[in-house]
Amino acid sequence: MGEESGGIRNLNRHYTVEEVFRPKTKQVRGFIEKNYHKGLHSQAFYEINIVLSGEANHYIGKRRITVREGDTFIIPPDVLHGYDGGEGFDVYHILISPTFLERHAAELQVLPSFSSLFRIDPLLRENTSARLHFRLTGEEIDALRGRLDALTESSQGPGCESVTQCLISCGEAMILIARLCEIYDGRVGAARATDGDDAALAASISYMYEHTGEALTVETLARRARMSRSAYFAAIKRVTGLTPARFLRRHRVETARQMLDGTALSEAEIASAVGFCDTSHLIKVFTAALGVTPSAYRKREKR
Repeated sequence: MGEESGGIRNLNRHYTVEEVFRPKTKQVRGFIEKNYHKGLHSQAFYEINIVLSGEANHYIGKRRITVREGDTFIIPPDVLHGYDGGEGFDVYHILISPTFLERHAAELQVLPSFSSLFRIDPLLRENTSARLHFRLTGEEIDALRGRLDALTESSQGPGCESVTQCLISCGEAMILIARLCEIYDGRVGAARATDGDDAALAASISYMYEHTGEALTVETLARRARMSRSAYFAAIKRVTGLTPARFLRRHRVETARQMLDGTALSEAEIASAVGFCDTSHLIKVFTAALGVTPSAYRKREKR
C-alpha cells in the first residue's frame, strides 16, 4: 500500500460525460468486465466498482492497493486509476452521471453513510494510508446479482436508449446504491469506532457534511477528530490540499449548486440551509468560486 503508481501504464485517457452517457436521457450504466486489466485513466463521472472474482492491484492516485473478491469502492471524477488484473479478475462497474446525482440529491443525502461512501472515503483512500473501502460477503454479492443483472439489461441491453429503459436503469441504480449504503453503514460505521486517526478525520468530515447549515468552527471539527486544532488543520490540509475553512466553503458552494439544480428553494432558503450568513454572502462566495451568480447559474442550467 501507498506505493507510487509507476508500475502501470498511463493511458492518458479521460472519458467525458458526453461520450459515455448517450443519449442524454441515459444517466447510469452497469456492466461486467471480465479478465479486467486497464492502465491509468480518469473520467468526468462517479464509478462504483464491485470485484466479483479474482485479485489484482488497484492503482488510484499515487497509491497501489490489492483488491479481491467482494471489495467495493467509489472512484470519484477526475482521479487517475487502473488495474493490473487479468485472467479471472472480474469487476462490475456502475457508471453514474452528474445529472443522476443532481436530480436525486435530496433522496441520496438521506441514505445512511452516503456522504462517507461517495465523498469522504475516496478522498482519504487516495491521500492517506487508510483502507476504507469495504468488502461484500459472498452471500451479499449473490443477493445483489439479480439487481446487477437488471441494471445491465436496462442500461446496456436491447432498447436501452429508450426513455422507459433509461428510467428503469435509474431505479435499479438507486436500489443498488441504497443497499450498498446500508451494508456499508453497518460494517464500516462500526469499525470506525475503534479505528485510528484517518477514521477519526473521516468522522469529522462526515459531521461537517451532516451539519453544513450550522455555524461550524475548526475547534468543533477538531474535537470530532480527537485532535488539537493545529493537528487537525495539518490533517485536513494533507488530505484535501485546503485549509478547514476553505474545504468547508467549497462543500457549501457545491451543496448550494446542487440545490439550485435540484430544488425550487429560493436563494435565501438555500443560503440558510448550507450555512451562509444571508443571501448576499451566498452570492459573493458562489460567484467567486464558479464565476457566475446563483440566479444566473440556475437560469443557465434550466435552459
